[in-house]
Amino acid sequence: MKHSLSTFDEDGLLREEVPFDELVFKGEFSNLVNLISIEKPLKITSDNAVLRNIAFAVLSDNVVLNGLTLISNASCADNGGTLILVAGNNVNITDMNISYIIKESVDAVAINAKWCFKLKCC
Repeated sequence: MKHSLSTFDEDGLLREEVPFDELVFKGEFSNLVNLISIEKPLKITSDNAVLRNIAFAVLSDNVVLNGLTLISNASCADNGGTLILVAGNNVNITDMNISYIIKESVDAVAINAKWCFKLKCC
């Protein structure tokens, strides 16, 4: 089943009434929220999805991000300057196309994964 970012609330949190553990993003999403926070095990895959100026905070164990194109030209200040922050264990980030170029003179980190166990990035 295909899903859109309306699956998330205005704060970027997965809506409680969403029962799925796998979401497929399709199409282009721009500036809908600054940050998507993943607080439960979840698999997000892409059907040619492009997310512009939207960061991820992976706060749960057992999360998969696969095949997304992330393009950001804005600082991800809500996420400590990081496009994908990983704070969970057993996280897979695969087949991603990431462009994170900002003009501000601040740190810009594509993937920040401190203190996590079993991170797979390919």
